[in-house]
Amino acid sequence: MTEVKQMETKKLNLAALKNEVSRFGYNDTKKVLLGEGYHLHVHPNFSDSRLDKAVLAYFKDIDDAHKAKISLASEGNGSAVMFLELIFEFTDITKVKDFKKKLEVMSLLHDTGYFAKIIAEFSKESIDKTTNKVNALAKEITRLGGLAKKQQEEFLKTLNK
Repeated sequence: MTEVKQMETKKLNLAALKNEVSRFGYNDTKKVLLGEGYHLHVHPNFSDSRLDKAVLAYFKDIDDAHKAKISLASEGNGSAVMFLELIFEFTDITKVKDFKKKLEVMSLLHDTGYFAKIIAEFSKESIDKTTNKVNALAKEITRLGGLAKKQQEEFLKTLNK
């Protein structure tokens, strides 16, 4: 009979958590040259906590677009707005809160060719993680469609915090 050895373990604490997270490269940055003497620093690997912020900002943008009577789907901007939120969260570009200003920034980034160049710096794994998170949250919102209006509003309030 073979004796099974137990692995030695350490107590989990804040320092150990920071060490574990650092292994994923979430704090790694790349300097991206954009031309004409401009650059941005990009985090190619998305941490879940920061991705949650970007996804929730995206859903708030959808709500803001609806209130402003702007159809993101008809203009083909739905996924572009999600990518813009990723740019705001995972680069050092100045964040913009006003929705119409966000659309202006997005348009300018497209016109300069910087939008695609920045997105290309995000890892495939991070983009896949984003897609999965957005789809899961969209399904949850659809499921909540059967709830009373007040419950839906309470759920949306939690998204906007």
